[in-house]
Amino acid sequence: MKKKSDMGTRRLFINEQVREFSSVLEAISAETLRQRYDTREMTELEIYPEIIWERDQEDALDYLLGTFERLRKFIRETVQLNQGVIVIFT
Repeated sequence: MKKKSDMGTRRLFINEQVREFSSVLEAISAETLRQRYDTREMTELEIYPEIIWERDQEDALDYLLGTFERLRKFIRETVQLNQGVIVIFT
């Protein structure tokens, strides 16, 4: 479900969708992310935080990998709790 509000676009993912998302995330390795890492494309696509991709590329990659691991952990725990997730894009 997608809904627009003053806070941005909200999306609700039910527990089955979160499990599917978890499977996708678990299949992506740090090495895969390293191979696909393209700071120029990320800047062109305006992927937040844009400024970081133009700075030290190794620091930006570390940021990306750390954030990815936190996301995977959060989604893994959400699956264990059999919960859904609400995402807000602002």
